[in-house]
Amino acid sequence: MTGGGGREGSDSRWSILEARQQEEMSLNTYVLVQTYVLMAVTGLGYLALTWSTVVLLGGFVTLLGKKDFSSITIISMIQAARSVTSICTHLFSERLVLAYSAMLVYTFGPEICIALSLWRIGQRDYGVSDGDNDKANLRPSLDFFYSMVLWQGVFYGIWYLNRRTEARRVVSFRRACDFPEAWGGELVATYHVYAKQRCWENPASSQGQGLEQYAVELLGSDSWVDNLSGVRILDTFIRQGVDMRSLLLPSRPKIQKMIDMLGWRHGQEQDGREITARIMAHLAGDIVLSQFPGAMRSISSLLEEGTIRRYRQGGATCNKLLLQGLSILERLASDRHNCSDICSTAGLLPMITAPVYSATLIQDTENSVEWACVVNASLKLLCPLVRAPVEAGRRLRHEFSSNTIAVSNLLQILNQDSGAGQEVQIGAMEILTELAKDLSANLARESKQNVTKKLLHIFLFHERGDEAAAMLKPVKATAGRMLAVLSSDSKIETMNIKEAYDGIVARLTGSPEDKKNIIAHLSELIDAKNSIVYRTVAAEILTNLCTHCDLESDKQLIKGTVLPLVLKELSSERREPRLSNVLPRSKSTLVSESSRILLQFIKDAMAKKKRPPQSKRSTAENDIETPRNFERVNNTSCAWGDRDWSKLDESSGDQRMTSYQWNVEEITLKELQESFLSLTLAICGLRTREDDPNDDVQEYDDHEQIFVAKLKTIVEENCLPTSGNLRIVKLCGQIAIAMMRCNKYIVQFKGQDFLKSLIEASKTMSKLESCMLFTGNDLRQKKSTIRPLLSDLVREAQQFVC
Repeated sequence: MTGGGGREGSDSRWSILEARQQEEMSLNTYVLVQTYVLMAVTGLGYLALTWSTVVLLGGFVTLLGKKDFSSITIISMIQAARSVTSICTHLFSERLVLAYSAMLVYTFGPEICIALSLWRIGQRDYGVSDGDNDKANLRPSLDFFYSMVLWQGVFYGIWYLNRRTEARRVVSFRRACDFPEAWGGELVATYHVYAKQRCWENPASSQGQGLEQYAVELLGSDSWVDNLSGVRILDTFIRQGVDMRSLLLPSRPKIQKMIDMLGWRHGQEQDGREITARIMAHLAGDIVLSQFPGAMRSISSLLEEGTIRRYRQGGATCNKLLLQGLSILERLASDRHNCSDICSTAGLLPMITAPVYSATLIQDTENSVEWACVVNASLKLLCPLVRAPVEAGRRLRHEFSSNTIAVSNLLQILNQDSGAGQEVQIGAMEILTELAKDLSANLARESKQNVTKKLLHIFLFHERGDEAAAMLKPVKATAGRMLAVLSSDSKIETMNIKEAYDGIVARLTGSPEDKKNIIAHLSELIDAKNSIVYRTVAAEILTNLCTHCDLESDKQLIKGTVLPLVLKELSSERREPRLSNVLPRSKSTLVSESSRILLQFIKDAMAKKKRPPQSKRSTAENDIETPRNFERVNNTSCAWGDRDWSKLDESSGDQRMTSYQWNVEEITLKELQESFLSLTLAICGLRTREDDPNDDVQEYDDHEQIFVAKLKTIVEENCLPTSGNLRIVKLCGQIAIAMMRCNKYIVQFKGQDFLKSLIEASKTMSKLESCMLFTGNDLRQKKSTIRPLLSDLVREAQQFVC
């Protein structure tokens, strides 16, 4: 239902944008046509005036009859008057021009000219030469003059008839833009006059000038009325889903103008304050505060008590300005330098943390929907501030950890009966996870245990069942991600997770001896019937458990339960045909044979085997031999809760998916593939007492090439230079090297020409990898993919294959 609603909303926005673009194009075309027609009218008028004054009244003035002299004189005076008023028309508003009685000539002049021309051409009693050579060219000259005036009248008639549709076009454009009638009609009419003036000055500009550019130009005006009109247009388009950043961000003065508008507090100027705040929230993610003097003061004014009190309506404790201010700060906090500026602003941090530090937070949230919105916005802002890798973030984590009320409030929010919304719970999870993983924060051990228990309960024990596992829940998905973050940090955290799980099971079953192992529980989530996100998270947690696994029983369970499931999913992994990266569907026999072969490979890999001579081994081999040295998920950010989880697991039945939804689903499938490959690599490093170094290797057969071919296919399909593809290719290379250490698999890799595909991938991604090596982190800042280098993996693989 969620996915369908999202598609309907997207379709609605696209229909509005399409309708607006069509109406705007129609209006601009109308303005352009009218401009060219009016230019023809004006040009013919100048030519007629020149012809009458120079040729007729200048050369034939003594030969003209009384009728022609009077007609030419009247037409010439009207043309001269229209030449002057034509200039005024394009310099001033048409309403001002028509307000003057002197402009009656301009209004009725064309009809008078047409009537006189028709009258004289109809009689045509002029220019009779009677053998007089001086009158020989008089008639042709008068015919040409009156014809010009008539053609001018034809063009004027076209312009006049089209002009009668102008009001309807303006109204239609206002409706297409979804502007309210209160101010939309006047604004569109003003834009129409602006478009006519601009087109008259440069007709080519009508094709590159739109309402968005007009709104941006209004921000540069010194009039607050123009500024208000500009932000109203921009705000409407932003709410319709239009990205205005490319128009606004290059102009620093206009950004500074909007920042100053946030501080407007008096008179009618306050009308644009809330509108400007919404626009700034749209732009804040790309703004660096240090470039805009006074920015923090203006933004902080949205959170001040006086602003809240002034804008309260009906005693409500929440107001739009406060929420917009928190939203702006949240997006600004995506930059770590901005985080330092936010935390160092005097008096700002206490206002942000006030809801969390309140002793009555839970009660107030349950009793007031408005206050719950404030709490949610506050937590969403605190999440990037708490995890900021700067001194300000560390101080904030210490402050949170030492405040028992704040920790207690966050833990209570995670209770299922707390009444807190999903977004509030997600924010609490992220903050608590950051506090728990930061050893320097000195969070109490009991609080850490409570965090782990609550995350486990939400991810593994809340809403169990096949239907619940197949339906994506943002809170449950975030809880799993946070568990993956905690389990990746250290062996101690992994043991705490296992102990907390055992305690929950014992409490639910009532018997301490009835303990279901967490590994078995997580392995159930890997099944294809579950949500893709849940499967990915479960695989990440299992990977971390494998890395820190010491118990022999756990190792046996991983080999006997987890490994067959992972190998089955890897071998049968496929993508829907509607995605750009399509993996071939595998037959059931192929899946079973791949699982059997990989089971044997893991058994061989975990035993002691013959290795190449020491002199031929690369130093990178030591980085691959044991799972603790694998390049793994050690820098996972807590930003997973910021995702729009409702779009990550939509039904595949709807063929009307947008390109954005295709990209989201493809990214999700790649993450699933990566997590399974990581888990396979981690399992390769397990050692058990039952591993026999003298196990006989099975006889080689054709089925052993299946998984090797699968690894090659994965490498070839992930050759685009992105950080996600680089991680997947490196994992395939690491698994291949581990397999080739079992001497019997070298033949299969040679037969499939795996090394060639790996070399091609290394060449394609060399620039990306060098950039990441220079910056010192993953471009996505999610997982470290720097070491081992892909070139090192190629070099080591060559030692086995060549």
